[in-house]
Amino acid sequence: MKKLIGIALVLALAVMLVPGAAFAADPTTLTVDWGPGTTGPSSGYIGTTFTAGNDAVYSFYTDGTGIAGSFHAVDSNDNPYGYGIDSTNSSTSMQM
Repeated sequence: MKKLIGIALVLALAVMLVPGAAFAADPTTLTVDWGPGTTGPSSGYIGTTFTAGNDAVYSFYTDGTGIAGSFHAVDSNDNPYGYGIDSTNSSTSMQM
């Protein structure tokens, strides 16, 4: 019984020392595609905003005809430093 209590205490301490790693959620992602050959619009104004919890806000827009592209954003939901801020990332690719 003492051994089980000791193991439980060690596990609880490990969780407290690494709070972000113990309960990280799956990443939240957004992808917006547009242009010929995609399921999105083929021309005109394209705009989106991605809010990653209280961590970051990515806004993207383009306006024109004959362009195609993709906007991708990720909120990793990982809290890597243990103070409630997640890693985020975004990327854009366009073809004219």
